Amino acid sequence: DYLNNIAALPNGNLVLAGYCMSNDGTLQGVSHSYGREAWVMVVDTLGNIIHQKCFGGGGGTQLYALYIDGRKCWGGFSRKAFTHWNDLGHLAFSGIIMLEAEELSYELLTLFSAYYGVSYLAAQSAVSTMAALLYMIPFAVGISTDCSIIRLTCIAVNLGK
Repeated sequence: DYLNNIAALPNGNLVLAGYCMSNDGTLQGVSHSYGREAWVMVVDTLGNIIHQKCFGGGGGTQLYALYIDGRKCWGGFSRKAFTHWNDLGHLAFSGIIMLEAEELSYELLTLFSAYYGVSYLAAQSAVSTMAALLYMIPFAVGISTDCSIIRLTCIAVNLGK
């Protein structure tokens, strides 16, 4: 039996998640004779088992993450949420300059392409559209990575309390 994650509950109990491979009767709900089943267990502050369950039917099912209430990381809007805007403004300024420079370069390329005729303008439009589409892929990966880092930070903060 293997543990992949631990989360603390507000009452001090711990939720443990992982997978089990035993079928000797020590775990409740084990229904397989081989392979892995997802395993979740709640223990109190003394280590006594309050609840446990195995599920998944064998064949490699595991639990890697536990749901953590988002309000434990951030309780919503307050006056404190609107502080340090000056720092954020300094960070955003260079990004705004970069986006404006990119937009200006697209506009200039379109004007210069129009000077050479309709076929050049059509080719520039197609290339510009493809470039914008290709820029969206790393942008989406960056956003999902940021969200994952924030989620992991919230879990680490909650486990550290």
